Amino acid sequence: MANYYCSQHFFQSSKSLDLTKLYHATKDSDAYRALPTKVSKQIIKCLVATWRSYFQAMGEWSRTSREVFG
Repeated sequence: MANYYCSQHFFQSSKSLDLTKLYHATKDSDAYRALPTKVSKQIIKCLVATWRSYFQAMGEWSRTSREVFG
């Protein structure tokens, strides 16, 4: 569910959600509460890091492809 929120936010604003906003968007959901709090928080942290890494990789790929292909 947290990944769905991240992707929808990205499609609407072309930006990623930060950790605090994603936490507040998901903390009251059944999916968040179905797991122990520590586990849910760790999933959100990992998800935010994964999205951040994706954007960094896309930026690097874009920069590299411009150098190679002109």
